Amino acid sequence: WAGYVESYSGGELKVELYDSAQLYKDPDLAKAIATGAVEGGLLASVYAGPTLVPAFRVFQMPFLFQNVDEMAKIYRSKVGDKWRTTAEKKGVKLMGLMVHPSPEDQLIATTKPVKVPADIKGMAIRVAGPDDAKFVAKWGGTGSMIPGMDVYPALQRGTIQGAIGSVMLQIDLKRYEVAPYAIFLPIAGAQAYYAVNKDWYDKLNPKQQKALLDASATMEKKSKELTMKELATAMADLKTKMKGLYTPNAKEMALWKAGMKEMWPELVGNNKELEEALKETRAILGR
Repeated sequence: WAGYVESYSGGELKVELYDSAQLYKDPDLAKAIATGAVEGGLLASVYAGPTLVPAFRVFQMPFLFQNVDEMAKIYRSKVGDKWRTTAEKKGVKLMGLMVHPSPEDQLIATTKPVKVPADIKGMAIRVAGPDDAKFVAKWGGTGSMIPGMDVYPALQRGTIQGAIGSVMLQIDLKRYEVAPYAIFLPIAGAQAYYAVNKDWYDKLNPKQQKALLDASATMEKKSKELTMKELATAMADLKTKMKGLYTPNAKEMALWKAGMKEMWPELVGNNKELEEALKETRAILGR
């Protein structure tokens, strides 16, 4: 993305990249962009939702989405249009989607084999937010909202016995060393957005603005192909490192999904924006 921005702007824009939360942790990034503390960043929907676009939480509805194409479809629909409008009112311009292979890559990494919800009973599972904690509780577990950097040592010490995450996280953060088992479950999705400070963007000249938008559009088209290739490579790698990877059969998956659709209104609560987004999303997806 940075390379395209520089190329499309004819060198007028230079992008400095800071990875691994060198500047801000994920939950703080949306505010940092909105206030201009940084010009831009890659916003994860699960973390940007609470402070920026509450309706992002539609991605967190358990088992609502079946594949990444459905998530991208919603982003490009009238639901996504409203997300962009909401973000701009709060000082953030969402320029494009950086596709993650989600929910296909979602798993629960555990310290012991897990096949059905009953196996979760009594386990402390690291979750990304309160929505995740609620469906973990339905399975008899306890959700733990510790920072991502603390997951490895917590698994190592036995403070937690599992973590909801992805194939990439399992590989990149070497969680397979302390959580050598995993069950694949397309529980919820996580996508990311190229985003910049709206006031900063408005001060750029038209060529520079177009460079940012075009770079984001280019990467939106390319990112699915790139990320699915990375997923295939990571999957092959994970199979050599894990003691056990498990995919539920149809009967077992029905147990995991039991009562989840009925939980969606509970997760929405009194949030009218999220309620509308969920209604429109279900209509678009036919569920």
